[in-house]
Amino acid sequence: MRSDDAPKPAPVGGETRTVLLEHSTPDGGSHFDWLIERPGVADEHRLIALRCAHDPLCCLPIEAERLPDHRARYLDYEGPIGGGRGSVRRVWRRACVLRMEGGDRFEVSLGRGGDARRLIAEAIRGDIWRVRAG
Repeated sequence: MRSDDAPKPAPVGGETRTVLLEHSTPDGGSHFDWLIERPGVADEHRLIALRCAHDPLCCLPIEAERLPDHRARYLDYEGPIGGGRGSVRRVWRRACVLRMEGGDRFEVSLGRGGDARRLIAEAIRGDIWRVRAG
């Protein structure tokens, strides 16, 4: 499923969760999968997913590849991925608020109170998105 075909959440603004997973691939490579939970969306489409070369909390702006939506289980999962696709390890987990989501843009606040960071992700070409501080 292309990212622009993904189901959109009905409500946005409630506190949810976000995780950064390090995905080690069978060829010895690795990348990060940044997953953002949508409130009120069915389990199989609940997570917005971006493949990143760097941690979006330390290296902004970055370019990332928008992946098909992921199932909610990846918010808590660490270990091997089926089909010989490698394994994932959680780097961090944060509370977040999905402030806005449209076909080619979303805004999310990570953390709580004075520690919260607002990030904006926008499609720039095809499935390539830019993530920047907001």
